[in-house]
Amino acid sequence: MLVVVVICAVISLSAAAYYLTRPLGIPPSGGDWRDLLTLILSLQIVAILIGGGIYCLQSVHREKDLNTFDYQRITRLSPFELVIGKLFGAPVQMYFSFLCLMPVAIWAAFRAGVSLSSFLEIYVLIVLGSITYHALALLLSLVMERGTSAGGIVLFLMIVGLSSIDFSMENSPIGVHALSPFFTYRLFLYRTSPVDLQDMVFGVQVPHFWVLMVLYVTIAAWFLLAEVRNVKRDPVAYELYSPVQGFAFVLYLNLLLAGFMRWSVPQYHYVPGGTYFTYGPIEPAVAELTFLLISVFFTGLFGLILLRNRDRVRRRIRELGKRAAGWRAAIWPAPYLLAASILATFAILFMIQVRLHPQSEWDFRVGLLEGAFFSLWILRDVLYLQWMNLRRVRRPLLIAVLYMVVFYTCASTLFVPLEWYRPARAPYASIFVPLYAFQVGSIGWGPWIFALGSLLLEGLIFACLQWRALQKLLKLAVEV
Repeated sequence: MLVVVVICAVISLSAAAYYLTRPLGIPPSGGDWRDLLTLILSLQIVAILIGGGIYCLQSVHREKDLNTFDYQRITRLSPFELVIGKLFGAPVQMYFSFLCLMPVAIWAAFRAGVSLSSFLEIYVLIVLGSITYHALALLLSLVMERGTSAGGIVLFLMIVGLSSIDFSMENSPIGVHALSPFFTYRLFLYRTSPVDLQDMVFGVQVPHFWVLMVLYVTIAAWFLLAEVRNVKRDPVAYELYSPVQGFAFVLYLNLLLAGFMRWSVPQYHYVPGGTYFTYGPIEPAVAELTFLLISVFFTGLFGLILLRNRDRVRRRIRELGKRAAGWRAAIWPAPYLLAASILATFAILFMIQVRLHPQSEWDFRVGLLEGAFFSLWILRDVLYLQWMNLRRVRRPLLIAVLYMVVFYTCASTLFVPLEWYRPARAPYASIFVPLYAFQVGSIGWGPWIFALGSLLLEGLIFACLQWRALQKLLKLAVEV
């Protein structure tokens, strides 16, 4: 702690001395003090968000590597107490360094004329946002296997980087500003207050400050729910959410996506001597494609949450017998995924009808067919992952994902010499890569119905393979 105090004091004094030093005796201006506050803010955010997140990433994972996590699981602490202790205990040194930089931040804000309300709003967002990302890091630390520490850090940094992108650009179909605490760093660059930036939520202008507050509280609650649910369980029996909880989580994510959809986008007009743009309604096909592709990611994440590993299936077979190895178990987790994807499809189709009132340029039946491809795409891939996750190999899920990446890469590459990227051959390409199904309407309905049936057949094949794997596990359980 003494070393942290010395380092923060040196940084604070050096930064203050740099901005106090002006040529020809010119005193520092308000912009100089604002630049100093921006510098200190960036250092604080890096310390508490990145540094604290890495500490949280190591909190449970390092205990597993040292074989000491089991001792913590059997303590008399409740799961909630254990999670809160790790959430605020692991990054305590980063919180301390954050506080050590506060004096120079307060001084710079006072000299720059920053209002007290703006100053408090900014630091509320930084602290609350950092806690949310720490909860995510703690969840990653809980589910990471041994030897994957570097991968977990890279994944965490990627999530921070992606969430720091401002999605409210003019041509973006998503009307929300950056979501990470680095958003506050940009406020001083643009000389604005947190409540001055607006987001479009279901067609209503809402200050970005309140959007972030709601997002941070609700998302952190979802992360804490998964951690409290699993922190005292045996790692082989982890189940992040129950099926109902996972279903509610994916509905929550799709609700956010629907709320942030931007229905008016700039339309550029080229005239002699220049270019100008006016705002007009987004094209229905673009809105549908954007919503469904992002929803594919959300629903796929839901599918990963519901996957059962080999140990969990064996426990279910010992408890339930043949019921845990029948055809209902062989299509797991298809029912929940199908319900989630159908709701997402009807949600975007309903919003297109209500918000855009499309006429001849968009067909509701085409939207339904594209939604069917979207649903069966998720079912096929998740059933494949579930079957691979039952195989007796080391890290089966990682191997399954690698095989899937190789498959999509090779299939997309072969489409070039085969010319399957053309609209006339899009139905056959969609059998392997259903993304091509968004070209429905280029030819007749017959080839598309054939492609949809082929995609359904692929999902049934993986369900049969999963049934065979379950029967093998049932046979081993009976023999034992």
